[in-house]
Amino acid sequence: MSAQSPSAIELEFTRRYDQEHARVCRQSRPRGLGRRLTEDAQPPQLPGKAEVEGEFRQAGLRLLSHQDFLPGCARMRVYVLRKTR
Repeated sequence: MSAQSPSAIELEFTRRYDQEHARVCRQSRPRGLGRRLTEDAQPPQLPGKAEVEGEFRQAGLRLLSHQDFLPGCARMRVYVLRKTR
């Protein structure tokens, strides 16, 4: 059995917008959730904090704050954003 490749990871995005705020949540969910991962399986490669925050700026959003659900775990981070005018 071969390891799952990063392309086999399904990224799920949820976006909610109003006039002033945007909420973006990112969750990684491996395909075939019921399958056991082998020892040689690599964890999914998700974009880093700087890359994600850069994309927010390019999209015209300003970062107000962020909260880690597990301290130091960027995979479970929520950003509070505001549209720039």
